[in-house]
Amino acid sequence: MKIASIETFTTKEISIVRVRTDDGREGYGQTAPYIHANIAALVLHQQVSPYVLGADVSRVEDIAPLAEKCIEGEHKFPGSYICRAVGGVDTALWDLHGKIQNKSVRELLGGQKTAVEVYGSSMSRSITPEQEAERLKWLKQSHGFKAFKIRIGNPFGHDVDAWPGRTEAIVP
Repeated sequence: MKIASIETFTTKEISIVRVRTDDGREGYGQTAPYIHANIAALVLHQQVSPYVLGADVSRVEDIAPLAEKCIEGEHKFPGSYICRAVGGVDTALWDLHGKIQNKSVRELLGGQKTAVEVYGSSMSRSITPEQEAERLKWLKQSHGFKAFKIRIGNPFGHDVDAWPGRTEAIVP
């Protein structure tokens, strides 16, 4: 079972990857739900697909070495775009094998079905600390979130809040 084609369906914010094998099977993945996903798709087609097209992916065990081959082969192209592109192919191949074996990816990886609580996520540093604190309180009350992932520091940290007083306003 060899990879015959890779397609992407892309906007600036999201890129979906479809991998098809020479026997017509297909799996879907995603490069990253993040701005400039269109660049990750371009990197996938120009830099990752030469390593992937024609690769034999008959076994689940073939996925990780293929991903490593892509990353090592493109080591001079630093940054997250290679990892995003490889991740899109990687998740598409896991999806493909899940379909073939009629199992979830969780089952393929040896996991058991368990209840997992969801958490709210801030993902924004663009509003004032007071607005963010109110937003998180509202999310807790309206959706019942018991935990949150919040962004406090500036994008590269350096022990500096993104806004003065952000930590003191949001964490409590």
